[in-house]
Amino acid sequence: MSTPEIEAQTSDFLKLESTFADNYTARNYAEDHVFFRMIGRQTLSPATYKSLSTIFVNRADKAWFNEELKSLLSTKDVRSLVALEHHVYPTQQVKQEQLALIADMQKAFKQTGNVLVLPDAVSDFPMPDKTGGILAIQDLDANTTKWQLSNGVTVYLRHMPNSGDDIHVYAGSKGGLAALPASLRPSALLMPGACSESGLGGFSFNDYNRLMVKENAYLEPMVWEHLHGFYGSSTKASLPLVLASMFQGFQHATLDEDMFERHKAQFIKNNRQYLESVDGKALMTVSHEIYDENSVRYTLTPEDYEKVSANDVRMAYNNLMKTNRGLVYVIAGDIPVDEFKPLARAYLAGMTFNDLPAENLYTVKLEPKKSELTIAFAPAGNNVELFTMFARDAEKKTTKDYFLADIAGRILTSRLTEQVRELGSLDYSPYSFVMWPEGADTQQLLIVMSSSVIKRKEARAALDEIADSIGYGATSEEFSSTSKQLSHALQDGLSQPQEQARMMFNYVLADADPLAVVNPDRVINTLTQEDIDEYLKAFTSKAATRIDVTNLPSGN
Repeated sequence: MSTPEIEAQTSDFLKLESTFADNYTARNYAEDHVFFRMIGRQTLSPATYKSLSTIFVNRADKAWFNEELKSLLSTKDVRSLVALEHHVYPTQQVKQEQLALIADMQKAFKQTGNVLVLPDAVSDFPMPDKTGGILAIQDLDANTTKWQLSNGVTVYLRHMPNSGDDIHVYAGSKGGLAALPASLRPSALLMPGACSESGLGGFSFNDYNRLMVKENAYLEPMVWEHLHGFYGSSTKASLPLVLASMFQGFQHATLDEDMFERHKAQFIKNNRQYLESVDGKALMTVSHEIYDENSVRYTLTPEDYEKVSANDVRMAYNNLMKTNRGLVYVIAGDIPVDEFKPLARAYLAGMTFNDLPAENLYTVKLEPKKSELTIAFAPAGNNVELFTMFARDAEKKTTKDYFLADIAGRILTSRLTEQVRELGSLDYSPYSFVMWPEGADTQQLLIVMSSSVIKRKEARAALDEIADSIGYGATSEEFSSTSKQLSHALQDGLSQPQEQARMMFNYVLADADPLAVVNPDRVINTLTQEDIDEYLKAFTSKAATRIDVTNLPSGN
């Protein structure tokens, strides 16, 4: 392994160790102290822990490390171990694929004389070929600004002093799979991997990854149901590399046809393997029963991906990444306005797009064939899985809706915990949540639980009782306690750049108030009992839809 990679990994190691030590609470110390006394070990203070970690890394001998690594990989008794997750059904095909993987690994271990991972140097990544200007900067609060660039791109900068050296960036717009015709959606799902393996900025896939490792930077393309774009993170010094990578990703991504065919083959193989598992069979059966075949949530098959050509992927790329449907950048970290200005001009304002207004709402096309569905694709054993879904029409998502949806899920999860787990002893971890992506014309409230087969009737009766209670709204005690729970849960994210960037990105895509991310209590305190009652009751109105699914153990 080369010097750049080892240094990058040791840097990450020290960062994790430091974060662990800084967040080490008195309760953590007490629990560790009891455990370590049981096994005869000394309990270290956070300061000692951090100090020893630093000494350990600084004394690491890279030459020794490589000799040990080579020795390990060339030892005759090296064995490979492959573990399958418990929910993956071990079909004969899966077993054969795992044996083939082991054979490939053993063959690789026996090879000598090759560079193991990284070269020692990588040339600079290309700069954008054009720049632009900043039209306006608006102060939203003391540390949050909204920028308008000359090319129509909107930027939200969340300056977080004393938040460390990490910077997080979300960039994208409304659209995603919902912005494409059904015929191009398989191409869009193949696009991120195919374009990534084709390289970026004139770099091969491997060289680009080496550069990102060396610079402690990360980039991930996003093509989701309702949005598309990129997520990136880096140190402050490497932020230009992430922004330059996003520039290339939005403007100049290329597709190598050989790499595309290779990625497509592996993607289809993985997809087929998943759909042959019990989880995959359950998802496909339910999806095909409740959604129209042109719905963005209709589960695609390997045959759908087989039809995709390289030109289809290029069309999907042009329809998404090179089209501005309200492109937004959200940057969070310790970077003030004046420091970001030259970066905005150089890496963001020079991009050009085909402008296309985003649709206010996209159609989910929920069209259930039945209101009750029984399938048999749960993991083999004695448990049955129960789902109940309520769906209703949705208007444009507002700032208050984010909080009401969260509170509704918490209230029902609390009822499930009390009545299903504590009183009925039917399931240890039942839960409920609202699924409502930004821009969807339908919002769905789901209740999920499992129980032993012999208690199936009692479990369904308990779930029905909870479902029926939705029409009565919430008690004042439930509303008060869950509002406080939500407020407390959001406090940790206020000091975390990644959470601030992620939540603000979602909010502004829906034209919601970005300051609700910075000061959530300001919104929570305006919510009323009437708000949550109205929100819950709408799921059981005459216009709403209810679907009950029972998933029996496979083979039973």
